[in-house]
Amino acid sequence: MDYKRGFSLIELLVSIAIITFLMGTVLFSYRDSNDRLVVNSAAQELAIAIRQAQSYGLSVKESGIGTGAFSYAYGIYASPILDNTSYYIFIDRNANGLYDAGSGTCGEVTTECIEKITFRNNVTMQQVCAVPIGSSDCPNPFAGSLYVTFLRPNPDANIDFLDLTNSIVMNNFPTGKFKLISPNGLVVSVRVESAGQVYVN
Repeated sequence: MDYKRGFSLIELLVSIAIITFLMGTVLFSYRDSNDRLVVNSAAQELAIAIRQAQSYGLSVKESGIGTGAFSYAYGIYASPILDNTSYYIFIDRNANGLYDAGSGTCGEVTTECIEKITFRNNVTMQQVCAVPIGSSDCPNPFAGSLYVTFLRPNPDANIDFLDLTNSIVMNNFPTGKFKLISPNGLVVSVRVESAGQVYVN
């Protein structure tokens, strides 16, 4: 009688263990790379929005208030303690260096909002801060709201923030930092220098 040899129970268990290990490694690697991809994409979009505000501030983009009204600063506003899922491109119509929502929807002359940008894929803004001279990272306490504005003809950024109570204004910092966090806890920063440079790291 000719019997064809099949898998023994031990061989079958070892094969299943190897396949399970390989699948787990692939899935973990995919999750990690996907997490990195979504937070880096969100950081790049924020950096582009900052560049867009800088372009508006330096160009001859009219404010919408009336013919020849080209002298308003444009900027980015973020306040993760109030809303950690969005940030705004705004026009500083009252020249106070801050974002004043006003009434109406984005793009109308009754509000300073030009565009509200919401993060995708469950990315959120962990914190914002203004970094003082001599410091490499966010000081403690952190800022409540961060404003980065640009006003022609100067390409430099004006970096201001409100404290955690959103009441005390701190002006003219050399560096502003937005920290984004992925669904699985990966943090990526977007840094803006007062000279106008924007970095993602």
